Amino acid sequence: MTDKALPSGTRLKSTTDIYTIESVIGAGGFGITYKASVPTRLRNITSRAPIAIKEHFPAADCERSATTSGITFSSTASDRVRTSLREFIEEAQCLQRIAGLHPNIVTVNEVFEANNTAYYVMEYLQGRTLKQYVLEHGHLSAGETLSIMMPVIEAVATLHKNKFTHLDIKPSNIMLADDEGGTVRPVLIDFGLAKHYNPDGSATATLAVTGFSDGYAPIEQYSGITTFSPTVDVYSLGATILFCLTGKTPPRAVEVSPASINAMIPRDTPERLRNLIMVAMAFQSMDRLPNAQQLYIALKSIAEAEGVEVASAGVRKLEEQPVHPTVMTQTAGDETRLNNDETVIKGVVLPPPPPSTPVNDINHGYTPPITDRYDRKPANTGTPVWIWLTIALLVIALGVAGFLVYKSLESDSTPAIDRPIIPEDTEETDNPKKADTYGYEANTKTPTAKSVLPDGYATPDLGFHNLSGPVKSCKNQWGATLPFDREGSWTGNYNDELGPRTFRRDSEGRIVAESYSQGPNGPGTIYYTWDGNNVTTMSDTNRNHEVEFTYNPDGSLATQTIYSNGKYIIYNFSNERRDSHGNWTSRSYRRTSTDSNGNTSTTSGTQKRTISYY
Repeated sequence: MTDKALPSGTRLKSTTDIYTIESVIGAGGFGITYKASVPTRLRNITSRAPIAIKEHFPAADCERSATTSGITFSSTASDRVRTSLREFIEEAQCLQRIAGLHPNIVTVNEVFEANNTAYYVMEYLQGRTLKQYVLEHGHLSAGETLSIMMPVIEAVATLHKNKFTHLDIKPSNIMLADDEGGTVRPVLIDFGLAKHYNPDGSATATLAVTGFSDGYAPIEQYSGITTFSPTVDVYSLGATILFCLTGKTPPRAVEVSPASINAMIPRDTPERLRNLIMVAMAFQSMDRLPNAQQLYIALKSIAEAEGVEVASAGVRKLEEQPVHPTVMTQTAGDETRLNNDETVIKGVVLPPPPPSTPVNDINHGYTPPITDRYDRKPANTGTPVWIWLTIALLVIALGVAGFLVYKSLESDSTPAIDRPIIPEDTEETDNPKKADTYGYEANTKTPTAKSVLPDGYATPDLGFHNLSGPVKSCKNQWGATLPFDREGSWTGNYNDELGPRTFRRDSEGRIVAESYSQGPNGPGTIYYTWDGNNVTTMSDTNRNHEVEFTYNPDGSLATQTIYSNGKYIIYNFSNERRDSHGNWTSRSYRRTSTDSNGNTSTTSGTQKRTISYY
């Protein structure tokens, strides 16, 4: 499509600047990216600064006027082009706002219209991609991997907080930009597949490009993503970390298993990092960490344990010996590039498509990726039949397994939903008195080595932190009874391994720190962070223990993720019910636990609380 590009020397005028086109960086089915320059002045010296410009150009529907440089299209394509143009501008403006929130997202300086189309201007990044760097210098150590990836993961967390997903994270879409002062800034680029979402999780755009990159895309992305799905980016980040540690592209999602991932990772990789990669790349999205923020928090704990210093934006100079850098820029479209990981573009979704619009049927294979800037054709990427057969067999196997689990629970004399979840090293019991030893009770029982909450969780699900109304007592989901006086103060005694507590609250009365006296490593403090009335994280470095929470739009708990000494437990909640005071009384859960060896187990059931009021 480069024959349709703006020629070198073309001038583009916005309301603030005049840009001069120098060359084409990349071209795809929906746009062209150029290297350009803009006049800049320092005191009395005038020079030109390099920038990158993305042009909206849907190649299937548009032509370039030889005389005006503007684009033209037929009346039959008018609706498609204008819809695409409107959403191109909206997505560019959204990216412009979000990119300004984090230094490791490529900066969008300006969005403007000209030539009967639209453009957005980006910073020009000089350096190498992460893929180039690893291929040149070999696989990275765990420390270097963390120092590069954590600023990127923090940037993705910013996207997720703003209902934005990238959907094409991979080593060739992370630039190691050479900044001033000898530092390298990892920058997330290429937002051609990115999507923005409404508060209800629906996409803001009606026309969308769908695609994936083999090795970095989870299984659900092959059939298209239609709702807000940050776990897709979590999988891609995990796969990118795996590439850094091994120097090899991970296998396709249908070929991935905890055992295969574990076998790829070098033996000297910290155990917690090894386990975290397996959780991030779990086959089912509900078994992964729910978003990049939780992945970042888990990695930060690992980095601190390994003594890795992580900067907020840049990292130290990665390689001092002479190299031959490739100049790259952000190519916020579906372009292929010199170091292409081959993003497969499946096509455009048009609701509803006109009769003449071809429809891509996923069962008939993938639409081949576009030609790169050197007119090199990619290899055939059609889906082998065995992949679809494998998926079908997996679906059948999961169905049979689910039926067998259901029958085993149905035949059990004690309903699984009424049992407290007890750590694996303890005996399960239906004795309420023994269940109380796993929580807090106003008694004088002597704590034993087993007197801890499930999986090391040291508080009864914030049972006395966020109850509403004149609560008299709460028997929580672990079987512990929590008594309160009429002023709302908890009157029970501690009966767990952490001993008595002291609390520090903020100006709104929320607990921000909980100090205990007798942890396994001595006294320590649990720190809380809040989003309004919802706790988002509990962190305790003394016990190497962190808990994170995410919430649904209605305020109900969506997920609870527990990291404890190399073990990861994820609860996914649904069907939450509340009483007249707004306190939850029951909710269904699906619990996935991954141990230090990468073994995964899954259970499900219902958590219940009984609350009495004055």
